[in-house]
Formats: sequence, structure tokens, C-alpha cells
Amino acid sequence: MRFLSAILFLIAFTQVNSAVARHVASDTVIVKMGVRNTALTADWKDAITSRMSKPELDSMMAIRRPLSNDEEAWAKVFQSKAADWNKKRSRLMQPFGKITLPDTLYVLLGAFGSDDAFSYRFDTMCFDLTAFNTEYGAATMPGNPDKTDIIFDHEFSHLLHKKWAQQTNLQLKTYKDSTLYECIYEGLGMYRSLPQRWLPKNGVIPDTTIKTLNKLYPDFVKQLTLIQTKQNLSDEEKTQVEKHLSRGKVTDKWGAFPVAIWLALEANGDDRELQYWMNKGPNAIPELAKKYLTGEEKRRFGQVYR
Repeated sequence: MRFLSAILFLIAFTQVNSAVARHVASDTVIVKMGVRNTALTADWKDAITSRMSKPELDSMMAIRRPLSNDEEAWAKVFQSKAADWNKKRSRLMQPFGKITLPDTLYVLLGAFGSDDAFSYRFDTMCFDLTAFNTEYGAATMPGNPDKTDIIFDHEFSHLLHKKWAQQTNLQLKTYKDSTLYECIYEGLGMYRSLPQRWLPKNGVIPDTTIKTLNKLYPDFVKQLTLIQTKQNLSDEEKTQVEKHLSRGKVTDKWGAFPVAIWLALEANGDDRELQYWMNKGPNAIPELAKKYLTGEEKRRFGQVYR
């Protein structure tokens, strides 16, 4: 998993080079451009290096063109949000209790890629303007500025999870450990970024969400049964596990979507209730699954995860 190499690096990464320490105002979100004139900056290159092969990276960094009007419009939306985003920090940190992030956080705006958002180290959330325009259309379309808010929440939660992994010395020793961790890591992110129409209200799950859960539960049980019962998976089997764990359409994400809904049920309006689950790390997934799976899937899962 590409995210895993970054996670393992970050767990071992204990201090940012003091020569580039940033002493700005405390509790600040600063928007930085990862595109200057017609080229991507060194900051953006650093952020994407672990996410692609060297040929892909070289090809990306060789692109020379100015931002389009649509990309510029997206940049202005992000730049207008910084103050409001900073006010969210204490609320978004509730699932992790005493875990803290650097006072100064960065929103880095790059371009020319296809991955709309990702986190970098412990202090930076990256957004690709080209990918945003491709994925969501013009920044001026109704509802689009609001999309940046929930995606910020998603990536902010990833920063918190990385910091938790570092401070608790999380050890992902097996492929099973890594897969379960991605479920909780991406599940929390998806809980933050799912539109309200998917989320339970007062413990009641919307009908559309129930249908999606019922569609995804068999795959959830199938993939987690595989990683529990087989120690050495082939590359083909790993590809099968990873394909829709947290990528693709909302209704295809067998790992992230069910966990997001379960976390919403656990929180029930108070994210401090999630601290128990965050502190369990990968071990939260079997416990949550036993609690919320239904019917035949619940029985099958219980036979494997005792």
C-alpha cells in the first residue's frame, strides 16, 4: 500500500529539521502555493515523492504550464478558508484526546496530478488544484467551496492519526496489521468527509446507507477473513484486498465506508466517545465488526475472529 510506506516513515520520523523550524503565530493554518510561475515547487516535489515511482515523479516535475483560470479559482477558495479551518482544530482533535499537532499547520496547493488530497508529515495537508477541478468541476459550482471543508477535515484527521501512531510507537508487523490500520485510518477520514445524507441521525441509519452497508459487508468479511487465515498473500491477493479498501466510489469502499458509519454511531454527536476506538488502533476493527455486522456476515466473521 502506498500510504503504508509513508506511515512507517512517519512513525520513525521524530523531528523536523530544526533548520526549517517555523515560528509563526501559534495555532495557525497557512496556505502555501506548490506551483510557482509555470512549475511545481520543491515543497510539492517533497510531498509527492513517496507517492509515485521515480519516472512518474520526473514526468510530473517536468510539466511547465501556468495554472488555468479554473485552477486559480480553486486556489482562491482554499486561500479564503484558512482562518475558519484554524477554528476547527480543537473539535477535530477530540477523538484523540491529548494528541497534539504542531501549532502551525500548512495547506500546500499543488497541481497537474490526479489525487485530490493527501497529508504529508505531521503538519501539512496537500491539495491538487488540477485534480479538484477534474473531480468536482468549477470551484464556483454550488456546494463546491463547502467540499474543501470536509476534505480538510479528512486530511486533518490523517495528520492526527499519524501523530498518534508516532507517539504510541505503533508497530505494524504484518500485512494484516497494516490492512486493519488502514481500515481505521481511512474510516475516520471518511467519517469526517462523508456528506450528512449518509450519516446516522440519533442512532438511525438512512436507508441508502443501510443498502450500501449490506452491499459491502460480504466483501468486508471476505477480505478480512483472507488476511486472518493466510499469512503469506500473493501480490494478486494483496491487490484484491487493497483495490477498494479506501479507493474508488463511496459505495465501493468496503473498508472505509462501514468503519465510518460505525464510528458515527459510536460518536452519536460527541467525538470524545471515539477516543476508546482510536486508542485501540488496528485492534478496533474486529471489535467494531463484531458489534455492527449483521446476519450471515456477522456469523462468518465471528468464526474467524474469535
